[in-house]
Amino acid sequence: MNKIKYLLFVMLFVVMLSACGSKELTINFVTGTSEQIETITVKSGKKLTNLPTPQTREGYTFDGWFLDREFKTKYTNQALKKDTTLYAKWVIKTFKVTFKDGDQVLKTETVEYGKSAQAPTVTPKEGYTFYGWDKNFDNVKSDLVVNAVWNVKKLLVTFITEDNWVIAYVEVEYGKDATPPTPPTRDGYEFDHWEGDYTNVTSDVTIKAVYKKLTYEVRFFVDGVQVGETQLVKYGEAAQAPANPTKEGYTFVGWDKEFSNVTGNLNINAVWEPIKFTVKFVDEDDTVLLEVEVEYGKDATPP
Repeated sequence: MNKIKYLLFVMLFVVMLSACGSKELTINFVTGTSEQIETITVKSGKKLTNLPTPQTREGYTFDGWFLDREFKTKYTNQALKKDTTLYAKWVIKTFKVTFKDGDQVLKTETVEYGKSAQAPTVTPKEGYTFYGWDKNFDNVKSDLVVNAVWNVKKLLVTFITEDNWVIAYVEVEYGKDATPPTPPTRDGYEFDHWEGDYTNVTSDVTIKAVYKKLTYEVRFFVDGVQVGETQLVKYGEAAQAPANPTKEGYTFVGWDKEFSNVTGNLNINAVWEPIKFTVKFVDEDDTVLLEVEVEYGKDATPP
């Protein structure tokens, strides 16, 4: 009798064990995205094979299925004995952003997908203005090399006259030479030079035109003979007349040209006026018969 009971117990245990081994488990998948993966079933104690792979997620890398929301325990194809939910773990992608100034690396930074890099502070360059960077690094989605962009400083060279009127404004790059304008003409003057340095310009600068007065030759003549040395007289200035000449029978009345404001070469001649005398013809009673004016050295004609 006991033997029969034992056999029945063994058979019941086998049936129960068989029933347990064939129990189907429900496996749910949480992708962490809008994608829905269908629930699958698997027999209890069996391992999952050919686990589904979720669709790619922009900016992330799939890192496997985990048994908990906190992603502490990774599912590694171990046999399951109960209904299970598997959670997809995503790791955000990172990229290298390198900031350069010419050949010099200023900074290299690791930046998560979609995030912004932080630009370094650039060292000022003499003669240049920092313009910015050649690429946008606010929404990083790939490795980037970002280069500093510099603009050559533009400086202003102002050319003026001696009385401070502007002749020209000339824009020139830092360290370069300005090209001066054609200086304006001035009556009685000739251009001499520019006052100030407009080569290798490193700051705004004002350059003044400097002129010198033209010089003219002035000669004085008396009866065709030059008196004294030739005078060199600057424009607008006065020549110095020699001493008044004398001439028998004549009165010196001046010079034939004005020379107080010289504006050109001059030959100046003495002007003479003959001395005149009055000759009276009278009779025995001193009655004036004729009165005539006669130049020095000339004959009077009697009545």
